[in-house]
Amino acid sequence: MMRLFVCLIVCFCSAVANAQVSIRLVDGSSSNEGRVEVNYNGQWGTVCDDLWDDTDAAVVCQILGLGETGSALGSAAFGQGSGDIILDNVECVGTETDLFSCPSNGPLSHNCGHSEDAGVQCISTPSVSIRLVDGSSSNEGRVEVNYNGQWGTVCDDLWDDTDAAVVCQILGLGETGSALSNAAFGQGSGDIILDNVECVGTETDLFSCPSNGPLSHNCGHSEDAGVQCFSTPSVSIRLVDGSSSNEGRVEVNYNGQWGTVCDDLWDDTDAAVVCQILGLGETGSALSNAAFGQGSGDIILDNVECVGTETDLFSCPSNGPLNHNCGHSEDAGVQCISTPSVSIRLVDGSSSNEGRVEVNYNGQWGTVCDDLWDDTDAAVVCQILGLGETGSALSNAAFGQGSGDIILDNVECVGTETDLFSCPSNGPLNHNCGHSEDAGVQCISTPSVSIRLVDGSSSNEGRVEVNYNGQWGTVCDDLWDDTDAAVVCQILGLGESGSALGSAAFGQGSGDIILDNVECVGTETDLFSCPSNGPLSHNCGHGEDAGVQCISTPSVSIRLVDGSSSNEGRVEVNYNGQWGTVCDDLWDDTDAAVVCQILGLGESGSALSNAAFGQGSGDIILDNVECVGTETDLFSCPNNGPLIHNCGHGEDAGVQCSSTSSVSIRLVDGSSSNEGRVEVNYNGQWGTVCDDLWDDTDAAVVCQILGLGDTGSALSNAAFGQGSGDIILDNVECVGTETDLFSCPNNGPLIHNCGHGEDAGVQCSSTPSALTASIRLVDGSSSNEGRVEVNYNGQWGTVCDDLWDDTDAAVVCQILGLGETGSALSNAAFGQGSGDIILDNVQCVGTETDLFSCPSNGPLSHNCGHGEDAGVRCNSTSSGTVSRNPCSNSFCHNGGSCIAPADLPMCICQLGFSGEFCQEPSIRLVDGSSNNEGRVEVNYNGQWGTVCDDLWDDTDATVVCQILGLGETGSALGSAAFGQGSGDIILDNVECVGTETDLFSCPSNGPLSHNCGHGEDAGVQCSSTPSASLRLVDGSSSNEGRVEVNYNGQWGTVCDDLWDDTDAAVVCQILGLGESGSALGSAAFGPGSGDIILDNVECVGTETDLFSCPSNGPLSHNCGHGEDAGVQCSGTPSVSIRLVDGSSSNEGRVEVNYNGQWGTVCDDFWDDTDAAVVCQILGLGESGSALGSAAFGEGSGDIILDDVQCVGTETDLFSCPNNGPLNHNCGHGEDAGVQCISTSSGAIRLVDGSSSNEGRVEVNYNGQWGTVCDDLWDDTDATVVCQILGLGETGSALGSAAFGEGSGDIILDNVQCVGTETDLFSCPSNGPLSHNCGHGEDAGVQCSSTPSVSIRLVDGSSSNEGRVEVNYNGQWGTVCDDFWDDTDAAVVCQILGLGESGSALGSAAFGEGSGDIILDDVQCVGTETDLFSCPNNGPLNHNCGHREDAGVQCISTPSGAIRLVDGSSSNEGRVEINYNGQWGTVCDDLWDDTDAAVVCQILGLGETGSALGSAAFGEGSGDIILDNVQCVGTETDLFSCPSNGPLSHNCVHAEDAGVQCISTSSASIRLVDGSSSIEGRVEVNYNGQWGTVCDDYWDDTDATVVCQILGLGESGSALGSAAFGQGSGDIILDNVQCVGTETDLFSCPSNAPLSHNCVHAEDAGVQCISTSSGAIRLVDGSSSNEGRVEINYNGQWGTVCDDQWDDTDARVVCQILGIGETASALGSAAFGEGSGDIILDNVQCTGTESNLFSCPSNGPLSHNCVHAEDAGVQCGSTSSDNSSGYPFGYNSESSYHYALLNVSQTLGAIRLVDGSSGNEGRVEIEYNGQWGTVCDDLWDDTDATVVCQILGLGESGSALRNAAFGQGSGDIILDDVQCVGTETDLFSCPSNGPLSHNCVHAEDAGVRCISTSSESIRLVGGQSINEGRVEVRYDGQWGTVCDDLWDDADAAVVCRALGFGDTAAAIGQAMFGEGTNKIVLDNVECLGNEADLFACPSNGPLIHDCRHYEDAGVLCYV
Repeated sequence: MMRLFVCLIVCFCSAVANAQVSIRLVDGSSSNEGRVEVNYNGQWGTVCDDLWDDTDAAVVCQILGLGETGSALGSAAFGQGSGDIILDNVECVGTETDLFSCPSNGPLSHNCGHSEDAGVQCISTPSVSIRLVDGSSSNEGRVEVNYNGQWGTVCDDLWDDTDAAVVCQILGLGETGSALSNAAFGQGSGDIILDNVECVGTETDLFSCPSNGPLSHNCGHSEDAGVQCFSTPSVSIRLVDGSSSNEGRVEVNYNGQWGTVCDDLWDDTDAAVVCQILGLGETGSALSNAAFGQGSGDIILDNVECVGTETDLFSCPSNGPLNHNCGHSEDAGVQCISTPSVSIRLVDGSSSNEGRVEVNYNGQWGTVCDDLWDDTDAAVVCQILGLGETGSALSNAAFGQGSGDIILDNVECVGTETDLFSCPSNGPLNHNCGHSEDAGVQCISTPSVSIRLVDGSSSNEGRVEVNYNGQWGTVCDDLWDDTDAAVVCQILGLGESGSALGSAAFGQGSGDIILDNVECVGTETDLFSCPSNGPLSHNCGHGEDAGVQCISTPSVSIRLVDGSSSNEGRVEVNYNGQWGTVCDDLWDDTDAAVVCQILGLGESGSALSNAAFGQGSGDIILDNVECVGTETDLFSCPNNGPLIHNCGHGEDAGVQCSSTSSVSIRLVDGSSSNEGRVEVNYNGQWGTVCDDLWDDTDAAVVCQILGLGDTGSALSNAAFGQGSGDIILDNVECVGTETDLFSCPNNGPLIHNCGHGEDAGVQCSSTPSALTASIRLVDGSSSNEGRVEVNYNGQWGTVCDDLWDDTDAAVVCQILGLGETGSALSNAAFGQGSGDIILDNVQCVGTETDLFSCPSNGPLSHNCGHGEDAGVRCNSTSSGTVSRNPCSNSFCHNGGSCIAPADLPMCICQLGFSGEFCQEPSIRLVDGSSNNEGRVEVNYNGQWGTVCDDLWDDTDATVVCQILGLGETGSALGSAAFGQGSGDIILDNVECVGTETDLFSCPSNGPLSHNCGHGEDAGVQCSSTPSASLRLVDGSSSNEGRVEVNYNGQWGTVCDDLWDDTDAAVVCQILGLGESGSALGSAAFGPGSGDIILDNVECVGTETDLFSCPSNGPLSHNCGHGEDAGVQCSGTPSVSIRLVDGSSSNEGRVEVNYNGQWGTVCDDFWDDTDAAVVCQILGLGESGSALGSAAFGEGSGDIILDDVQCVGTETDLFSCPNNGPLNHNCGHGEDAGVQCISTSSGAIRLVDGSSSNEGRVEVNYNGQWGTVCDDLWDDTDATVVCQILGLGETGSALGSAAFGEGSGDIILDNVQCVGTETDLFSCPSNGPLSHNCGHGEDAGVQCSSTPSVSIRLVDGSSSNEGRVEVNYNGQWGTVCDDFWDDTDAAVVCQILGLGESGSALGSAAFGEGSGDIILDDVQCVGTETDLFSCPNNGPLNHNCGHREDAGVQCISTPSGAIRLVDGSSSNEGRVEINYNGQWGTVCDDLWDDTDAAVVCQILGLGETGSALGSAAFGEGSGDIILDNVQCVGTETDLFSCPSNGPLSHNCVHAEDAGVQCISTSSASIRLVDGSSSIEGRVEVNYNGQWGTVCDDYWDDTDATVVCQILGLGESGSALGSAAFGQGSGDIILDNVQCVGTETDLFSCPSNAPLSHNCVHAEDAGVQCISTSSGAIRLVDGSSSNEGRVEINYNGQWGTVCDDQWDDTDARVVCQILGIGETASALGSAAFGEGSGDIILDNVQCTGTESNLFSCPSNGPLSHNCVHAEDAGVQCGSTSSDNSSGYPFGYNSESSYHYALLNVSQTLGAIRLVDGSSGNEGRVEIEYNGQWGTVCDDLWDDTDATVVCQILGLGESGSALRNAAFGQGSGDIILDDVQCVGTETDLFSCPSNGPLSHNCVHAEDAGVRCISTSSESIRLVGGQSINEGRVEVRYDGQWGTVCDDLWDDADAAVVCRALGFGDTAAAIGQAMFGEGTNKIVLDNVECLGNEADLFACPSNGPLIHDCRHYEDAGVLCYV
């Protein structure tokens, strides 16, 4: 029998061995894991990890006989394979016996690299792999699993009920389970096998659930997971993914498969059936829209309609199984409502009303966790136990830790519950707490807690004190407000309301501060019941003690709420103890008056509707209220009766009561009665008002109260002297309509943060008293007839002619002194007025002296239009006697109306005129080309003056135009656009609201207060358009939007009742937007604001005005703004656009047509979005490139648009946001241009893919892009898409929004292409816009081949470097280096198979290419497989030359490389390792000194190391690559140490591991390949191997260290770029930054050995200096001190290139040759072209060098020049001629200063370094023999001046900061320098002291010394010597000054410097002609007392954003 068994085994194995093996695992640590490889056509290859999961892994394991389950690993977890990648997107079902049988892309079709090779770990588990241990029954216990024959536990991280349910199902203990944590069943032993388990719920083995994998965890046994299994009867229904077992997504089992139920018709009856079936109670709540997440699998039931008695969901009426029209976003859910029988108790308290809260669940007592536990929860506990209504919540086991289960967590009671389980919570036994968080309660038996007011002046005010535990204490004023105060007053019976006072307003209390952050709702009866921090928890002092003033009001059933003062607000009434609102139907002023009378707030009131004070809550109690006016209770007024209404809270009624309590106000200490300090009387005491937020509106209210006119100017800073007494009001913000300053919003009485230095003042505008008149006649043919207008609240309006008769007319005539009788006229006999209709139904008796005294409806209450305006004709005779009329027809000018109260005539002036007889205009436009434009001038005190353009905008301009009657709108112009005015500048910082009728009424600085010159005079262009009465608002373009009409000067909306397309067409025709339109309702463009003006509009279609259409009439409606009407017009206004002067029709300068004239667009803010709009308008494609700076030449004519900022959807450039036509600050040099990019047919596109050949499918329908639904979507459809787009012949179909959800319409559904179509719309489908899908079903495509595009590297020294060239349309071309970086380079290298990373090189590093420049602005992400897939400008769209050709060096970095980062030296730092070409960190779990030692040994930094954790060297970035590293100590690679494996961790970067290596290895140094022993390539010895040093940061200090180590001298010159040839071997050091004192190059700061980003072309070199004077010569000059510069290198003479060659470099040459200290630099082969090598380029000497090689440069032989660029020098003469006035040898000031600088430098105290001339540079000082820098903290011009004086470089200096002259090196010696100015040594200035600082070299201070003379400034181009363009001399060159911020103070400095006196006018805009040369100064802001323009604050020399047309000028007054 044994032989037979052996035979069977041998035969079977032989058969297997001989069979074709198609799959294997490679490179695993055992036979059951490894990289998956499959055999295809006889070749082994890998599988890509896209979509690779455990099901696929299980199939592999089953095929190989390695078990039933497997874990899927990606990212080449077992190393990268080779050969082909054979399979991708494998999606096995699990039953396959061959991996090729699984769905996939098919053989060799993939988009992967070997870094994505898939792997598998096969899990061979015993037949029993799970058990429950130590439970009280067989269905609960600690979860233990068997792994490799050993039992172990599961960690509770992420452990939840789904995981528990899987355990229970595996064990056959039911379908559901509860997850328990924190070793609820005791701690286990042995290994912790699983952690972070996250089961889906369908697994049959816990190892199949996602987790960290076996034995990978960060847990202890105190976290052992447990389970309680619920044994439920076998049912076909379950709840999934709820937060507890009684809620979740409904799933039913059909034919053995679980699926979901659609929520169509799903309701609570259906939910109740589910709950009853599952035994979870009798009732349930239905949830829809996948409330518990979207399910998977089939949707089994739809349209379920249970009766309620069913016991199976399939028994309910429905569509039947699998018949539905739903997606999983409609999965139905249920919450079952079942309250178990429970108890509650308090335990371990000191009395029966406090203790730890314990609840009884399933017969067991347990505790409640204190998460979210608060006083509301505590109150519920107390109420349940009958221990009072309120309670205090205590946490942190305040009554000791309980035992047993923690039953509830995150309890959030509302307060009305009668059972703690009814409060929202996590559900029973679901928590993340320990018993140290057990919740407790103290029940508060009220009213045993007392409250009192202390130290007030009466019993109803004082400091609030409360009694706690028998002690009185105070309340802190944090969050203290009137609601809290009202609660106090109500408790004390002192009224219903109170005012809150803080800041110990009633003095500081003593004792404890008991409450803080009190936030009462207002209904509390105990202050402790209000939300607060709880007793004795505060952060306050007694200076914050809260106080209260109680307002004793009579007990009433009515109140006003949410008004800005106590006499206005929403009306609320009390009914049955509840407050509610009143509906505004029929609500009018009579009703409002009754409310005001009841509340004692005056006799009259104004009715407000539409929830004017916000929407209330609670019931709407009254509706259709119609008071007579005599009622004393609102319920007594006729109404519908309580609670009977048809309203919403959007109709809540409000009231403004018209009279206030007696409060006094006065003006004090002014020079006249109409000005002074504002004082108000409060509680019998006068006090002042603080000027915070004080403005002209507040001032106007004061003036109106005092009868001193309607307007006023606000003055601040105690302009009328400081007052005394209290400061009563602060932060006053009047609206302007108030009649009492206390009614204005403010802080409240006596609440302020001011001193009397901030007392507010007012100047009242003394206007004719006629302005206070309340009645006038307008538009009559004489002064005694006209339309009647009355003044109400400062506004004129008309009177309606209803009931208007001769008696009313006689009263008018008598008031105006125009006789005793009058005739009444109606029907707008004198024309229709505007503004409000103020009175209606006037019925005078005849004896009244004021029309408002006549019976009427009351102000603003009417049902009229202006066609009913009343008029009067006064009869001038009475009883046969001629009545004297003091008014004559000529008395008032300019349309003014004369009135004669008491027979004294006076004029009421029309807008725009002033004076006693209206003879003077108050505003005018001057110097415009027509009467509707010009400079704005205003008349002040009889003098005309200008307005400054600060803050001047179109709103201000509009006010001007309206005043002058020049239209409704205006454009604001600044910068003296209409020439400079003269006289005073009267107004500045004007900020009109738009409703003002006088410019002085607009907020401003006040008359004559400004900081401007006439160069800033404001101007206006008025739009001479008819008064617009109609507009469209908030549409996406100009031809759609919400309809708004203008009525009585106010814009409002139209209601959509009866609104249809005919009405819409009338709107479109009026606006010129086409003949037809579509009507939209329901506020389709958002709800508007303001009045609803029209309703029930029914146009015929021929109307030219919407008011002409039949409607309800103005303001008569029953609508809310949710019904605002909208329109979409079918045509656009005719506006032209064109491209001009381009090389083809799709490019050119943008020109637009405005008012029949073509003009240009300015390039400010001009970008590709704007360009795309232009291209789309012109039909030249969907996208465009924006060009500026007149790229297509300068245009002519007007510049029409500026600051264009299109969104991209506009169809007209004028619709884009911009400054408005003709409003700009540009010249034609800024004309905008466009290049339109003609793309292929836009009918279809792919979006949001990772490359251009994949993405979400979007199609264009009716000009809008939308998506395609994935119903029936397959590969044939995908292929059609790919063929249309030219992306190959085949495609793969993807659904379920694989590339993300799109937006917009879903255009196509059920697409079924045959495959031959050329347009997706040609494929059979539902037709456009017909679908039943959501965007979660958006279809996608992957096209299987890409267009042929090649890439190559050219002209490199090896195959892995060179110039990047790409092939486009069969032609090779280059790539521009704009934005070119290492990520782009890495993509190139990966495409070419030359490694994972690369270095980017620019500036044609590998030579200039030829042909086209194909790509520019390439910005790869790094994952692209084609350079064209990277974001870029698009092919052939660039702004480059071949000198910018991009290059690449490909770097092959092996995985496993290691480095130390961010340590203070090279032998310590954060550990980083390279995995798959990416650097990442190591987690510190289990990290110890053995691991550290391995790191140090690998790096050659010693044998031992110390392990550091917790990101000791800072947090890294990128992936965390290794975790739980446990090295033995002999490893040579960290990956060889046991660990979790790459990328498997449970860490964050705060756990990054670090190392300190304890000793360093011996290292040597040498110079190689030099021409002598003192020069050569630097090589160092590391771990016995020689290698090179990279030249990054390599400088002379580093070179000096090398020379000193080698004994070759004290100094050295650093050379880079492999100056001595490229080395070989490793590059050992990079970023070396020696201090200079090191004796070993490894001691210098660097990246650490072998850590670099360099190639050998960057090998560093050194020349140790012992050089002779023969290294340099001058050739071919006309004398010995001039010529071409030649230097000797390696025995050969060569030239120097003139790039960056300047006088400093020339001076170094002359000094070396002994030919003088000064020199001039010449370029362009001025002394002829040399021959031989060009040895140096980009020389940038500091000036102190003694060898040209010591100057910074490219290094020997590194250049991009030809001999035509050979540099030359002319050395200064040292003859005895001293005519220059400078010491011998110096022929200029600059040369002398240079010498002085050198002298001062030799003294060693201070020097200037790296400046462009000898009088500027970085400040360096010498300390202890070492030079160092000065930090710029507190560094200013005084400090700079001291430096300049010490160095003899002038009397003044400018301070520069932020390392303006480059960062220095060495120590930072001084910081916080604060010189007085008299010091002769910088160390004498106050400072922190030497070497005491908190700075880095980026803060190095600099100085520019200013040596001025009378020759430093001049005037040019004027007609006389005292005027002209300002020019200043800088560095020996004259240049101009920009006019930005240029004003008279600046001009005065110029004139004084030139001897022309102190008064001057500043002139800008190159009025004296444009200068040439440089613009030297900009943003000059002189104080006026400076002696030199350079001494004025400015941007500094040569720093500007100007052009010469902004050159500043001056006119000096002599």
